[in-house]
Amino acid sequence: MNNTKLIILSNLKDRPLEKDINYLTFSKTMFCKYENNYNIKYFFDISPNINEPIELESLESNLFIESKKESNRWFVLSFKFIYKYLLTYNQFYNRLRQYLNSNENIKSLEISSKISFILNLVIDNISQAHNIKIIKNNKDFDNFSYRHSQFMGSDIPDHLNLDKYNIFLYIHALYLRFTNHNIFIFPSSFISKMPFKVNIFRISIFTIYSKIKRKFGFQKNKKYLRYIPIIDFSEKPEIRYNLDKKIWSGYRNDQLELIQNIINVFFSAYKYEYIDNLKNKVTLYLKASKTKKVILDETIDSFRRLICLICRENSISIEFTPHGIIDEDLQFPLTKNQNYSNKYIPDILTWNSESATYLSNKGLKCRPISYPLALYPYKPDDKKDILVMLSYGDRVNLNAFEEYIIDIIPLAKDKNYSIDWKIHKNIFEDSNISMKQQKENIENEYNVNINLIPHDINASSILKNYKTIIFTTWTTGIYEAAMLNIPFVIYTKENETIRALESISIPVAENIHHLYQLIKDSDVRYLNQIKESLTKNLSLSSYLSN
Repeated sequence: MNNTKLIILSNLKDRPLEKDINYLTFSKTMFCKYENNYNIKYFFDISPNINEPIELESLESNLFIESKKESNRWFVLSFKFIYKYLLTYNQFYNRLRQYLNSNENIKSLEISSKISFILNLVIDNISQAHNIKIIKNNKDFDNFSYRHSQFMGSDIPDHLNLDKYNIFLYIHALYLRFTNHNIFIFPSSFISKMPFKVNIFRISIFTIYSKIKRKFGFQKNKKYLRYIPIIDFSEKPEIRYNLDKKIWSGYRNDQLELIQNIINVFFSAYKYEYIDNLKNKVTLYLKASKTKKVILDETIDSFRRLICLICRENSISIEFTPHGIIDEDLQFPLTKNQNYSNKYIPDILTWNSESATYLSNKGLKCRPISYPLALYPYKPDDKKDILVMLSYGDRVNLNAFEEYIIDIIPLAKDKNYSIDWKIHKNIFEDSNISMKQQKENIENEYNVNINLIPHDINASSILKNYKTIIFTTWTTGIYEAAMLNIPFVIYTKENETIRALESISIPVAENIHHLYQLIKDSDVRYLNQIKESLTKNLSLSSYLSN
């Protein structure tokens, strides 16, 4: 075929019109509708050529090496933002480059001018690499089911909100000392009742004056999501921090420019002097309250990393409790560097012995704990065959929501299963709107009714209303289903390995036919095996009471 033009379709109403033009679509529904009549390809069917653990290890290692220079000492705090944007950038770039390499005759590419800043960077950079003319149209561009906005929340308080004086810190620290305080724990969904010596660590203790002003309406800022600072990473700040190309020799120039820009945006929001000041305040608070231990709920967030470093420097025990199911290699990509581990990897309270054994073999200090899962009161309803717990995607497969629905629909149409669908609670309205549009489009094209359970309903309260649960992502809901003795099947395209479940023969479907076979399988021994692995160790409450 000698087609020289490529059009990337912009939205669900944008359709191919000419048979001598190449088309790419981000919609699986659109692809299935037109694949027999037009030269069209589904973008996410192209391999992203990404090995996420290796990419994260390289990024983490390079940032740590850079941080050895005094001028770059806080670079590791920017890891979360770089990894999330870089991963999205790389999958766009790799897929589009692979397509263009297979279609070398393409001379021009048309796409909406309303695409995201990350996709726009990819288009600009790859067009230069392939000498392709870019044509921007004014069509609306549909968001993906997985959000990759230019805005991202930070767990570090805004510098404008940080209290100038330490009076509130001293008062609260003194109160904690008189109540025999020992342990701070960051808020987690599974924490209900805690021993008297354990207290929730609240970042707002450093912004009391700002909170008072906000309470009485003196301060409003649209750059906040529930009072969480929001950073715009599409900005182009003055370049104050440069990367050492010798350290980053495995990266292309376009990747380095993206990484460097994210670093400079982050440190435009959080100057070194401010981070130093915040570090001093946290240190003062922990010492004045005679805190002996801090338990984190995450390891990649900036403020959590700062806390870990502070505790290590002041001989305060620092531990981490996973949210639930984790890919151990993604959670801790850099374990070979002992200097890094000593600063930024806390001791780990794993959910079972299998996870602890794996991480211990990587040189990390671990202890298995039995966690109190947050199982909500049962809300009975008519019994149905299947509840599909839908993923809305990740930074490699941004439209997984639509893909999974299209894959699983035949179970309802051909096998006559009664099916409900549900996503995890999602606070991002742009993503929810996109999923609503995709759902309605699928219903129209496939003549089906998709009963989507409201996302803010707690899944554990309704799981008993179904004979089988299909999980399309690795989620703590798998543990909840096991604890409630409800059979499930995993059907996911996520390339993750969960060591906590590796020794248990859980049903994982390789394709839709295999999924159907596993649903009919009556062997549910895996439920008791999971339950036993989660309950046989010392309870979190008992551990905290020791």
